[in-house]
Amino acid sequence: MRFALLGLGAAVAILAVGGGMLGLSITRYLGSPQFLNSFSGLVVFNVDGRLVQYAPFVVGPEIWVLGAGIVALVASLVLAAIAWRRRRAGVY
Repeated sequence: MRFALLGLGAAVAILAVGGGMLGLSITRYLGSPQFLNSFSGLVVFNVDGRLVQYAPFVVGPEIWVLGAGIVALVASLVLAAIAWRRRRAGVY
């Protein structure tokens, strides 16, 4: 049961780091608009009264960290269920 709780804590930590990385990546992306170029084919937005355009958003390693956190979370929940079943079976 201790390993399952340790895995759960690690999974939550990994998910928090991945979420923070993704939030930082999105903040950087939105904070760096490109100059208007009529030949780029990108969509133009009105931001604070200015016309800007953004390159397509590309996800980096953040998505892999979030995926690892989800896998660790599921694995820790499965381990907790197995440990709980063994513990409960020993009681009765």
